[in-house]
Amino acid sequence: PMPAVTPPPLEFRTRSLYLAAYLRVVGVPLARVERGSQLASFVFSDAEGRCVQLERDYAADRVVGPIAAYARAVVEVKKLANGGL
Repeated sequence: PMPAVTPPPLEFRTRSLYLAAYLRVVGVPLARVERGSQLASFVFSDAEGRCVQLERDYAADRVVGPIAAYARAVVEVKKLANGGL
């Protein structure tokens, strides 16, 4: 029998530093950074095909919340869980 061929994962590319940061925060794997003569391109592995929707949500300001506020909330919840605050 012939071995199964796994197709390469789908990729999503952006030059936006801010969108790239958001995609990293929500767990999309960064495959590589391509550096050209001007702007770098961030290339993400998108095997689940969710980057286009994440980009739409980001552009429409439909993300969970500001990243800094989210980080502060996580710290507060950890303190509460450990009996602090």
